[in-house]
Amino acid sequence: MEELESDRIRLRQIRPDEAEAFLAAEPSERKPPQGVSFAEGYPSEFSLEVMDLLAGDRSSETNGFTPWFIIRKSDDALIGEAGYSLGKEASKATIGYSLVESLWGQGYTTEAVHRLIEHLFSLPQVEAVEADTFPDHIASRRVMEKAGMMQIAERRQEMDGEEVDLVVYELRRADYESPA
Repeated sequence: MEELESDRIRLRQIRPDEAEAFLAAEPSERKPPQGVSFAEGYPSEFSLEVMDLLAGDRSSETNGFTPWFIIRKSDDALIGEAGYSLGKEASKATIGYSLVESLWGQGYTTEAVHRLIEHLFSLPQVEAVEADTFPDHIASRRVMEKAGMMQIAERRQEMDGEEVDLVVYELRRADYESPA
């Protein structure tokens, strides 16, 4: 199982069988993967969506979807997810991330996004990394900016049956500066 590490977290790739077991269990009977515990507030609604996209009814909607657990190293607590999908030509990766609300504002998401981008640019075919969020989701926008991403567009798209506005951020390989 592939893992990526940084100072305070580990990213561990989520296996389809883990997602299947997670989805099959009743909410009160969900168990964390072996060797980790659930942080307060885990799983989030986004966590369930990640598991569904990997191994549930929505798995056919994804192309090259690779999700990772975000695990806090100090206590092996599962605190969220980060992941990416590769476009059809695999030169652009789209990333997403979520963290339990009790840990917002402590830098864990930024650390995870930095490490995920570093990993993506280690893949020779990836030339750009993209992410989007709602215009008023300031914390998510700051995470992208701290990772070196720049806002490149605004778009409207359908999400869960309604039209929403999104801001789009991107980081190109040519503009990427690897952390020291």
